[in-house]
Amino acid sequence: MKYLKIPGLIAALFAFETALAQDSVNFHVAPLNTSCDSIVIADLDFETAVSIISEASFRFQQNIKVSRRKGFKEASYFSCDNERGFMLIAYDDLSMLYEDIPKSLWDQLVQSGNPGAFYENNIKENFKASLVRHKES
Repeated sequence: MKYLKIPGLIAALFAFETALAQDSVNFHVAPLNTSCDSIVIADLDFETAVSIISEASFRFQQNIKVSRRKGFKEASYFSCDNERGFMLIAYDDLSMLYEDIPKSLWDQLVQSGNPGAFYENNIKENFKASLVRHKES
């Protein structure tokens, strides 16, 4: 016959109750130690906006390079709260800056087998670029 270890059971129940109590506060990641929470790019030209974003500190920042013949060559994502953020897409002759892109969408782009096709079908078709820069030939 086995006996229950009461102290272990009490500790487990306390941990479970504590986890439930913390659930409601664990969904939002505050922009701690960042300088990005007040960036506004409306009324800025492309170069100024990209400069401000690249000089700010973000909670999450990631860059990918794509070596496919077709599609964009580089993409960068910057998020202050780990939920939404800025995304910069660069082709050979064109760059586009998006704002308020969900991080979950960025994660899907990075994990997709074909980031260019994912971008074309899920981001370019559904979000408007805030700023665009055409590179001169």
